[in-house]
Amino acid sequence: MEEPNGGGTERPLLSALRVLLEREPDALVSAIDDDGLFVEMPAGFPWGERRALAVRSALNLVQPSDRRWVIDAWVEAKAVGSSRAAVALVGTGAPAELHF
Repeated sequence: MEEPNGGGTERPLLSALRVLLEREPDALVSAIDDDGLFVEMPAGFPWGERRALAVRSALNLVQPSDRRWVIDAWVEAKAVGSSRAAVALVGTGAPAELHF
């Protein structure tokens, strides 16, 4: 999957995504629109063995007490291009890291 940038090479964020996916082959991945809602993945995404998330927002994935961290990370990602948040998953309380 390549992003056009005039030179035929990958953009830095796409390269960073590839590195993250190689490091975390079991990572759950989704596409997010400008409002922070999950949308259909772009054609050509290297899915591998990954599965689509069946929720509308990252807020649905985390413990209610961690939702503010998700919102803060989303706002930061929109401002500077990327961000992450350490959270606990809803239901299990298992630790997770969200990357935007």
